[in-house]
Formats: sequence, C-alpha cells, structure tokens
Amino acid sequence: MKKIWAVLALWFALSASVLAQGESADEAGVRDAVMAYFLAGNQGDPDLARRAFETDTGVMFIHREDETGSTVEGMNLGDFAARFTRTNPDRTITFHDITVAEGAVASAHITIVWGDREVDDMFLLYKLDGEWKIVAKAFTWH
Repeated sequence: MKKIWAVLALWFALSASVLAQGESADEAGVRDAVMAYFLAGNQGDPDLARRAFETDTGVMFIHREDETGSTVEGMNLGDFAARFTRTNPDRTITFHDITVAEGAVASAHITIVWGDREVDDMFLLYKLDGEWKIVAKAFTWH
C-alpha cells in the first residue's frame, strides 16, 4: 500500500510540476488520464484503468501481421480494462506529444518500456462531463 501512495504522490507532483511549466489545464487533464492508464498497468488495477477509459464505447485497435497479411481488430476498452490484473512495476513512460483542440478533443503519444519490451501508444481522448477520457487507443510493439 505504501508503494501505491508513493507512486500516486510522484504522479501528482509531476503533474503539478508540468502544469507550473506552462502546460494548460486541458493538457494536464489529458496527461492525468494517460497516467491513470499507465499506473493501472503498473499496479494491476482494473478500476484505475476504467477511470482512464470511456468503457462503454471506447475501443482499442490491435494491428496484427501474419502470413496472410495485415489486419486490425478492435476491443472494447471496458473489456481491456478488466484484463489489468497483473502488476508490471518496472515500466517507464515517456510522453512525446499532447495536442488539444478546442478544449474538447485531444491526442497523446507515449512510449512505455519495461525490460526488453517497448510499445508506442497513441490515444484519442474526449472531454466528457468535464473529464478527459481515452476513447481510442492504438499501439505498436518494437
């Protein structure tokens, strides 16, 4: 439990630090939603993932390559959030870009690294009832 509080304290401190450096409230809200997704994966916390996602209609896109070619499949973000049951505490995150349009829609690009695995995550978010929610996620492994 102490570890969770330490991670959350660091998250809030980093968010406040970034906001103090000129990040808008909307950019900070987008960053908070993406960080909730990231921390949910670190902690194995499906409830935290559900808070980051629009779980009713949000979708994750999965690109697959095999001998027959390329395909894209979709998975509901609520179903994806339910899979957050295993901790991954050694992951790191890098934010590459956050773009907000009209205070209503945003995109974010991050890289997550753990061990010898690396993934680029791309997010589309909407501000719903005053709160930023991930409505679409696409990714690629390196």
